[in-house]
Amino acid sequence: MQYLSVRNKEDLQLKIIPFFTKYSINSEKHSDFIHFSSAVSILYENKGKGLKNLTQEQREHLDFCISQMNKNRYSPS
Repeated sequence: MQYLSVRNKEDLQLKIIPFFTKYSINSEKHSDFIHFSSAVSILYENKGKGLKNLTQEQREHLDFCISQMNKNRYSPS
């Protein structure tokens, strides 16, 4: 199995997310992608200012997105 890791917010926002928007993920991972792309958008708009500079609304939405990703797919032992 091969993995690709992209951590640069600009590459995520401008290359990876548009690719997977165009070539949709047709599996249970699609909802994770929706939440992931929303979270990346918040972080990208913040432009590296740090999480402490997010508005309360942005923090709440980011926390919600994170809480919804990979939901109910595994149960920790």
